[in-house]
Amino acid sequence: MLKRILLLAVLLTNPFVTFAGPSGDATFIAQQHIAFGGYAERLAELEAEVFNNLEPAIERLGAKVIDPVAFTKELTGQFTETFLPSVLLSSADGFEKILTPQELSELAQFYRSEAGQKFLAKSPTAIEDFDRFDFFRSGPGAPLIEHYPELTANMEQVVSQGLATINASFNMDRLAKILENPGIVTFDDEETRARVVAGVRSAE
Repeated sequence: MLKRILLLAVLLTNPFVTFAGPSGDATFIAQQHIAFGGYAERLAELEAEVFNNLEPAIERLGAKVIDPVAFTKELTGQFTETFLPSVLLSSADGFEKILTPQELSELAQFYRSEAGQKFLAKSPTAIEDFDRFDFFRSGPGAPLIEHYPELTANMEQVVSQGLATINASFNMDRLAKILENPGIVTFDDEETRARVVAGVRSAE
């Protein structure tokens, strides 16, 4: 596990560094799938959705969010900042367990190539579209089709666990602490702030 975490740390700063062995290949493959799979964008959308849902409720309490970035970071940052690294780590474990060292090596080698990067940028996400590509029919991507159910189930479990952790962070005490911060949320007067904060905490 320590080796995988070190590989992850290096890949996050230099995604094209080459590591020998199945662990390095699996980590690189997972990093490429996450980078081109839109997970960062989806996570940003989740954060935006949370803020957009909460802001009207906060305004009804007589408050105004003056720093949306800080608000979101204080509410979810502790978890969203570690979400993608956690998904990458667990996804890499799945690839290494499901694919053979040879399959991992050939897939990672292709992804490191210029052709592989171009393919990833336009690759399909629906399995019914995979037959249109030699990469999946007879190329290094064939094992992805062969083990598609296992790989998909592993990724869905990883993402679900991560999202459940993020959702669990949306508690009243965390929100109350944000409402107490005058640099993030303003009230017409501090008495209103105190009443609102007390009410939010009592709703926990």
